[in-house]
Amino acid sequence: MIPIKDFKEYISKKAIELQKKEKHNEKLKWIDRIYKKYKGELETEVVNELKNIYTDYLKYHYIDNFQFESLDYIEISEYSFSEYSINFIRKNSADIELNVEFTLDSEVTYDDYSSAWYDREDEVWNFVDTISKTINEKIVLPVSFEVEFNPPSGQEFAFVKFKAIDDNRNIKL
Repeated sequence: MIPIKDFKEYISKKAIELQKKEKHNEKLKWIDRIYKKYKGELETEVVNELKNIYTDYLKYHYIDNFQFESLDYIEISEYSFSEYSINFIRKNSADIELNVEFTLDSEVTYDDYSSAWYDREDEVWNFVDTISKTINEKIVLPVSFEVEFNPPSGQEFAFVKFKAIDDNRNIKL
């Protein structure tokens, strides 16, 4: 038997710990419910954002020392989202993160001047090769969201908002 000097104090501390644990578990349940409620909308938003990010990236990226002339096609396909993990819980919100795995399919066109020659009299390049390149790359990126599970307006107005994609843009071209 372990001697307890002040039994009331001990019981009070344990009751407070139990209440904190119950409140924490309730927050976890709210986070899960809200995430599941908005999951479809969030996935659509993430896929659209990925398409925008990689469209901008490919438009202004250099390949074989040449800038793309046109981005003929881009698609984010075969995407899947991992289970989320909770990074940080605040009083009324939490930060969650998950991975999205997807395939980037794209086709770009650019002019290759390496075998061309410039006619100074006519001010025109002759024998410029136009090259099309297809990109098919599997990519995994972390995505973060903020779950507002207890907004001041009431829990019926709880929501999830997209925060960021850690796009390392590590595409093999």
